[in-house]
Formats: sequence, structure tokens, C-alpha cells
Amino acid sequence: MSLANDLALTAHILGLFMGGASAFGLPVIGALADKAELEHKPVLGRAVKPLKMIGHIGLGLILITGVLMATAGGIWSSGPFIFWIKLVAVGALIAGIVVAGKTGALAMAGDAEAAAKMPALSMFNIGMGVLVVLFAVLAFN
Repeated sequence: MSLANDLALTAHILGLFMGGASAFGLPVIGALADKAELEHKPVLGRAVKPLKMIGHIGLGLILITGVLMATAGGIWSSGPFIFWIKLVAVGALIAGIVVAGKTGALAMAGDAEAAAKMPALSMFNIGMGVLVVLFAVLAFN
């Protein structure tokens, strides 16, 4: 492995950690906010924006380094079938993140219906993240 590939893989894994922190942290904050007394909700709400930013930066790192490593490794033309399944799961995860972001904003604004959807959206995104990692392991050994 070249130094450039080692650095890209390191950044890729760092992005995965950042996304995981957001994926697991935001539902915990949401659950705490649901049960918190009214005066404590704004304090918990202030943690949402930084965690979302960490997750978005992590996703950006993963996407950029993933494309770089796939291009450098020639995976686009000769990748195993499971790699393409992984990319479908990545697309589903990104869609889930977008929907959860919009729904979460509505929930924070007081929309009870949106708040009720957040646990399922969070579980979907965590599940998709696990599938992406599983398919990556299977695709790249």
C-alpha cells in the first residue's frame, strides 16, 4: 500500500467514526430531550447541531476518500458484485440521513408527528450503516 492510500484509508475510517458518533449520539439526545423537563430541552438541543456537523463532515470524508480509493484501486471496472450492493446501501444511507435531518428539524420545532418518526429513522440509518460496513468487509476482505 502506498502512503497516499494509507492516508486515504485512515481518513476513511476517521470519517466512519465521526458518522458513528453522530448516528448513535443523536438518537440518545433525542430520547433524553423527549423525557426532559421543559427548561432542560434547549440545553440538550444545543448538542444536536455540533453532532450533526460532525456526522456531515464524516460523511464527506467517507465519500471523498471512498471515491479516491476506488478510483486508485481500479474497483470501478473490476469490483465484485457485493461492492455495487454496498454502493446501493450507501445511497440508501444518504437518503436516510437527508430524511432524518429534515424530520429532526420539524421535531425540534415541536412537530409531534415528526418526533414520533425519529426513532424509526434513526434505526434505519444505523442499520444501513451496519450494512455498508458489512458489505465493505465482504467486498474488500
